[in-house]
This record gives sequence, C-alpha cells and structure tokens, in this order.
Amino acid sequence: MFRSLFTAFMPMEVAASPYPKSALAACALFHAINDASFAIVPAVLPLLVTDFSLSYSEVGVLYAAILTVTVLLQPLMGDLADKFNELDLLAIGGFLIFLPFILIFLAESYLQIFIFNLIYAIGFSIFHPASYAVLSRLTYDVKHRTKTIGVSGASGDFGNFIAFLSTGVVASYLGWRAPFLIWGLFALFGVCIYLLFIRSLRRTSFFTLYNKMELSLETAKLKHETFSKKSICVIILICICMGAGYRTFINFTTLFLTDIVKISAAASDSIFSLFVLAGATGSMSSFYVAKRIGLKQAITLEFAVASIGMFLFQMEFVRSIPLLMMILLVSGYVIYATYPILYSMIAEVASFGGLGKSYGFVMSITFIGGATQSYIGGQLAQITNNLSVVYLLGSAIALLAVLVSSKMPSA
Repeated sequence: MFRSLFTAFMPMEVAASPYPKSALAACALFHAINDASFAIVPAVLPLLVTDFSLSYSEVGVLYAAILTVTVLLQPLMGDLADKFNELDLLAIGGFLIFLPFILIFLAESYLQIFIFNLIYAIGFSIFHPASYAVLSRLTYDVKHRTKTIGVSGASGDFGNFIAFLSTGVVASYLGWRAPFLIWGLFALFGVCIYLLFIRSLRRTSFFTLYNKMELSLETAKLKHETFSKKSICVIILICICMGAGYRTFINFTTLFLTDIVKISAAASDSIFSLFVLAGATGSMSSFYVAKRIGLKQAITLEFAVASIGMFLFQMEFVRSIPLLMMILLVSGYVIYATYPILYSMIAEVASFGGLGKSYGFVMSITFIGGATQSYIGGQLAQITNNLSVVYLLGSAIALLAVLVSSKMPSA
C-alpha cells in the first residue's frame, strides 16, 4: 500500500484539460453534502436525548457504531476508487445518504434510527477515499495538494456550518425529523446535479486516465520522497489523535451546551456553528500557514492550540457564552487546518496507483481515533456524571499529538 518512492508530477496537457475542474467541482459539491449530513445527528442530539431518554453512554455507543462502520468500509471504498470511476462513486455515496435519511424521517423507534444511521454510514464512507484520491492524482506536489484539498475541504466545512446553523432552528419548529428530510433531499439534488451537468465533462476515471499515459523524464518532472516506516507510523498516530480531537468537539459540544451551560438546542447549534465556520477558514488558509512556517511546524502548533482549547473547555470559569465562543472559534480553526496538511502528506507515502486504497486506510485510522474517543468519552461521562470529562481526555490526546509531531518527516 505504501511505498518509499512516490512520483507526483502532473503533465501540462493534463493540467490544461477540463477534467481537473470538473473533479474539483464534483468533490466540492459532494463534500458539502457529505459533511452537512454528518452534522445532523449532533445538531438534533439534545432533542433525541430528551425524546428517547438516552444516557451519555448510549450517545457514545451511537457515535462509535457509526464511526466503526466507516472504519471497516473506507479501505474497501478506497480500493474501489482505484478501479472504477471515482466521481461516480461519490454520486452513489450521495444516494446512500439520501435513502437512510428518508427512512430516519419515517422511523418509529430508536432502534430503527440506530440501524438507519449505520446504513447512512455506508454512504458517508465513500466520499473521503474517492475524493482525496482523485484530487491527489491531479496535483503535483504536497503544498499545491494542500491547497486543492483545502478548497474541497472548505466546501464541506461550509456545508457543515449551514447544517449546524439551520438545524436547531428547523428542529425547534418542525421537530427533529425535519432536518433529515431536508438534507436527504439535498443529497438527492446533488446527485441529480452531478448526473445532469458534471458527469458529461468526463467519462473515465482519473486512475485509468493516468495509467494510459506514458510518463517519462522528458514529459514529467519526477519527484522522489523517501519516507521510512517509522515516519509512516508517526503519520498514522497523528491521524488517530486528529480523529479523536475532532470528534471530541463534534460529538459532544451541542449536548454540553444544553446540559452544562443550560441553553436551548437551537442556541447551542447556532453557537457551535461558529466552530465549523472557523474550521472552513482554517481549511482554506492551511496552505498559507504551511507555506509560511512549514508543514511539521504547522501541525505541531495547531495540535498545541487545540489541546489548550479542550483543556479550557472543561474549566468552570470559561463557561460564559463569549469565552466559549472564542474557544470554539480558535479550536475550530486549528483542528480543521490540520486536515488538508496531513492528508496532502499521505500522498507522499502512498503508491500513485493505489491512492484510493491508501486514503481509505488512513481515513479508517482517523475514524478509529474518533470511534474510540466517542465510546470511551461517553462511558467516562456516564460514570462521572460529568460531560466535560470528554474534553480533558481530548486535551490529553491532542497533547500526545504535539509530542509525536516532532517526529514527522519534513515535506
């Protein structure tokens, strides 16, 4: 899966083709849908907890189950992305988001909601391996790849922001089922947009396109990056920490704001949307941060700030709304900014033809961190009857990432 040498230069005739633009447009479209859909359960969680009398432990199990499905399936989805049309796979994922969301809207029991969310996780699992693989195939070095992935990532972040900003209000007036119906229909709309307007621009997978081309020293500049097995293990460890830190905020913060800070579900969603909005800015600007201070230094700094933010979050003296908003803004920026940098580095240690499989593997590793934090955090919160303990755990994990980052390869 991973190779010590990686060739990553895009010939000019390919760069000038319409394919890269259509790929980025499709990835941005489905990233917005994908990330917005993943915000719905956290956004309606306070209402679900009330309606179904869920414990913190049960909340953690729900998140862990959804993330476990993604852990198991993403390597498979990445392998499919190396064999079939990547963007068509994204459309299939969009449809597999639409279908279970409609079923959740019609569900009559929590067990049904739980099962339909696992089906949803199948559709969610498709996006990241396929999109990161196709974008990495179309960019020629780690810094430009960071910029491209950042643009696509920002579209997902803005979708996530809109979902958090609107869902609380919609759910307050129309009930928690309505957001599932609305975003399910948006997913179907995205699939239709792709089939009608984007798919006609390209009819072959980028993997096939590049395999059919003859790359030589005369037509392409070859760049070789040597990464040791130790460096790969370091990146994997950081991915685990990154997934855990991200899910600490996404999974529990809306519930924290309603249970601990004592504000309404609609207000908690609106406040938490600032975290995602700042994250979109972080994704867009990660390229410039990395360019100015270096990739390794950027990762180290961002995890250090995230660790401080999570530690402060469980302190009682910062639980005023203005201070919490400030912490969410800063933490959202640094956490989201790590993703484009780290995922662009993955291509440097992945075989060119097997990018999908490599990204599927790495995404699974990232979600293992999220699933583990979701389960353990939920159990600890239940045992201590204190939801803020999940932020203390997340802070410790982010601090571990700071220590590990010093061993990252320079890219």
